[in-house]
Amino acid sequence: MILLPAAELTEGMVVGREVRDRNNQLVIPRGAIINAQNLRVLQRMDVLVYVLEEGEVMEEPAPATTGPKDNASTPLRATFLRATSAFQRHMEIRNISIKPAEVDEIAHTLLTDLQEHPGRVDLLLQIHAWNERFFQHAINTAILAAVLARQIHKNEAQGRIMALGMTFHDCGTLLLPHEIFEKQGKLTDEERKIAARHPLVGYLHVKENGILPQEAAEIVYQHHERPDGKGYPQGLTEAHITPLARIAAVVEAFDAMTSLRSYARGSTPEEAMKTILSQTGKAYDREAALALMQHITLYPAGTAVRLNTGECGLVTATNPGCPTRPVVRIFFGSDGRRVPATEINLATDPARMIVQSAPMLDELRDVA
Repeated sequence: MILLPAAELTEGMVVGREVRDRNNQLVIPRGAIINAQNLRVLQRMDVLVYVLEEGEVMEEPAPATTGPKDNASTPLRATFLRATSAFQRHMEIRNISIKPAEVDEIAHTLLTDLQEHPGRVDLLLQIHAWNERFFQHAINTAILAAVLARQIHKNEAQGRIMALGMTFHDCGTLLLPHEIFEKQGKLTDEERKIAARHPLVGYLHVKENGILPQEAAEIVYQHHERPDGKGYPQGLTEAHITPLARIAAVVEAFDAMTSLRSYARGSTPEEAMKTILSQTGKAYDREAALALMQHITLYPAGTAVRLNTGECGLVTATNPGCPTRPVVRIFFGSDGRRVPATEINLATDPARMIVQSAPMLDELRDVA
C-alpha cells in the first residue's frame, strides 16, 4: 500500500484506507475502486490517499485482541533488545562514549512508551519485517538523539519525546514504493523526489492514526529540514524548526554517514563530524552538532597522528570535552627524524593541531 496525492491518482486504483472529510464524514470507503466521479471529489479535496499497489490484495482488518499487553508486545520486546545490544556495539566501533546506564534507562523508557500503544508496536514490527537496516537505524538514532536532547535541554521528558519521534522518523518509507529504498546505487532525480516525500507521508500516518503525540510527530515531519531553508518537505528556516527536530537532523545525518551504503563506504566518525561541523548554521544546528561531538572520541589512545608542524606520534590520552585535542607522545620531529619521546597536551598547546590520523602511520610501526 502506498500513499499518493490526489493529483497522482488514476481511475481503477483501489482505495486501501477509507477517506474522510474535515468533519470526519466518510467520503470513500476502504476497498472502493476509483472512478471518474470519486476521482474528481478527491482532487477537489486535495488529499493524500492510501491505494493498493499493483497485484496487492485487500486484506481483512485484523480482529481486535483482548489479551494482555505484554503478550502482544513480546515479539517487539525480543527484537528491540537485540537492536539495543547492536546499538552498544555500533557506538563502540564508532568510538562514541555514552554511559551504559543512561542507554539502559532510555531504552527501558522507550520500550515502555512503545508498548503503551498497539499502533506503535505494529508499526515498528512492520519496519523490522520489511528492512532490518531501517529498523536498526531507527533504534540507533532514537537512543543517541535522546541522549543529546537530555543533555541540551536538561529535561528527561524531552529525551522521552525525542526517542519516540526518532523511532518512527522514517516510517513514511513503508508507504512509498519499496524498490526506491532498496535500490543498489544512487537514486535518479525522480526517485529522489519520491523518497523526499517520506517525512510528510510518515507525519500524516502517525497523526491520522494517533500513533504519536504532536511534539513527537513534528520530529517525523521535520527531521530533514535545514536552518538555511534548503531542506524538505517544507523548506523551513531555523526559527520554524522545532528544537528537537534540529537535534534529529544532526543525529540522522551522522548515523547515515557512518553506516555502510550500497554505493559508498561509510565515513569515519571524524569525517562525518568534519562534514557536519563545516555546515552548521546551513544544513545543521550548531548546538546539536557540538553536543554530539562531545561524545565522540575522534582520536582514541593508540591512534597515530601527524601534526601541522610535521611531528608524528601516538595519542596516549583524550581530553573530555575537547575531542580534537588529545595528549600526543611525539616520536618524530618536524624534519622526520627520531626524537626522544615527549608528551604534548594539545588542549594547552593551541599552536599545534592534528592534520592526519591513521590506525598506524608507517613512520611509527617500528617504535610503537
